[in-house]
Amino acid sequence: MRLLPLLLLLTLAACGSSAAAGNSGSTTVDIASFKYKPATVTVKAGDKVTWVNRDTAGHTATFKSGLDTDRLEKGDRKALTFEQPGRYRYVCAFHAFMSGEVVVE
Repeated sequence: MRLLPLLLLLTLAACGSSAAAGNSGSTTVDIASFKYKPATVTVKAGDKVTWVNRDTAGHTATFKSGLDTDRLEKGDRKALTFEQPGRYRYVCAFHAFMSGEVVVE
């Protein structure tokens, strides 16, 4: 009888570890007040970065490498995956004064 609660606890612990591992590898950048927040994010190779537009104007995250979120209207979101280590600077195609950077380790 005492073995059943222990097995249940171990099973739940294993599920929790698996779920936690699934949450890693994702970073969010909010676009608000014509700024990327945070302006610089650091991620690991293979991680995703998601941009969420919370502004009333349309915005993009456009990279020289060719990566692009395309136009994001208010409430839209787009995730991009970064496979190679490096520093990736980006701008808004509509508002050149807006810039940010993804650092991939």
